[in-house]
Amino acid sequence: MDSAAQYGLVSEQDFLALPESNQHVELLDGEVYMPPAPSPMHQTVVGRVFREISTWADARAPIFVGLAPLDVRLAPNRIVQPDVFVLRNGLTSLDGPIGQIPDLVVEVLSHNRSHDRITKRLVYAQAGVPEYWIVDPADRSVELCSGLHTIEVTRERALSRVFPDLAIDLSQLFR
Repeated sequence: MDSAAQYGLVSEQDFLALPESNQHVELLDGEVYMPPAPSPMHQTVVGRVFREISTWADARAPIFVGLAPLDVRLAPNRIVQPDVFVLRNGLTSLDGPIGQIPDLVVEVLSHNRSHDRITKRLVYAQAGVPEYWIVDPADRSVELCSGLHTIEVTRERALSRVFPDLAIDLSQLFR
């Protein structure tokens, strides 16, 4: 018997064999993570972030902007579904999961704030994601991170370091 199965861990192959779903489901080192449905505020802010970044990206082909639930394979046994993510060079394959490391990942805080603030920050840093935004609707702020380091916390305008011409007025996100 596989030792991972003895401890209730799931292989990447087993995870990818699960039925297709519109649920938010991730695989982190053999553990399947399935949070409760996000709040209406979370979804509203995710939609606004996606719209702002997609509008910016429309004039910058081949940039691809992804929206959860969409599987992104960061490493073996690490498949996540970022709320919003950006691939500078577009998609290299239309088959999933996406095997490219995003240039920018945006997570909007909801129920389990520590998962995005701690676990996801570590996972994205280990994968080499250059920029990670943690959007906090309760605080009406965006924390811009690079690796494990916070670069800036802003309540006015989020300005990407990876894409210098990408800026989001936070009054548009939290109206």
